[in-house]
Amino acid sequence: MSTCELQSLLVRRGLVASEQIRDALTAARGAEWSWLERLLLFGLVDEEAMCDYLSHALHVTRCPREVLAHIPGAVIDLLPPEIAGEHRAVPVGLNHDGDLRIAMIDPTDLRAVREIEFFTGHRPIREIARATDVAEALRRYYGVVNVLWPRPSEHGAEQLPYTFTVRHELNAN
Repeated sequence: MSTCELQSLLVRRGLVASEQIRDALTAARGAEWSWLERLLLFGLVDEEAMCDYLSHALHVTRCPREVLAHIPGAVIDLLPPEIAGEHRAVPVGLNHDGDLRIAMIDPTDLRAVREIEFFTGHRPIREIARATDVAEALRRYYGVVNVLWPRPSEHGAEQLPYTFTVRHELNAN
């Protein structure tokens, strides 16, 4: 499955409009956040509904926040910080076969899966997790700063100086 298929799934389920995805893709070009993070940041897609739906539709396990809050250092050390941050992926454990369980915000990202396997030497087992929980884990374990964590305040502008500009772009169409 590709990112385009993920976008189609979200639109077909009615979780987001195709125009919103198009606008988010345009705005994410050259930015440090993905189109999906942009949709979540501005509340254009419900994080819980998306995770529940994708877990069911893609037949992937849902990684709960509690698991992301208690990951052993030896597991974190398996994935380089640059790869974890780039792909919004956090290793959460090894299964009995030595496969690496990975919490991801986009479990359809096959490029990420291939890179994770290359850098870790373990076959990744994808799990879906809430993007804010992954962002929090990336910050806690790797020091990776992400637009979704710390969570924006009610008014957001103090933590995210570009918020007004980004919102204006999103609502301009």
